[in-house]
Amino acid sequence: MKQAIQNLTELQAIESDTVEQVLSLLPRFPFQQGELEIFNLNEERIQLNGFCLSQQEFESLHEFLSSHFSTVKLTQFKTEQGRLVFQFDLSLEMTGGGK
Repeated sequence: MKQAIQNLTELQAIESDTVEQVLSLLPRFPFQQGELEIFNLNEERIQLNGFCLSQQEFESLHEFLSSHFSTVKLTQFKTEQGRLVFQFDLSLEMTGGGK
């Protein structure tokens, strides 16, 4: 119960319009064959974990994220069973850009 209250408090620390903006981007991620496996949003940042099957797909995703978030950090990148496995840390600050 204590953990649930703490999680709720953390959620309340994030402005609802920020959450709405971020969630509205998820279906627009430019995946062709890759996918997002973990999406973590907290009061400090957004963490994305997933994989792409080609360098071109990965570059498209990185470009997309960079056009929407002011800070995009690639914190993990490795090749695993023919997949490009990544982890991005994104700032909650959106650029307002995008197409």
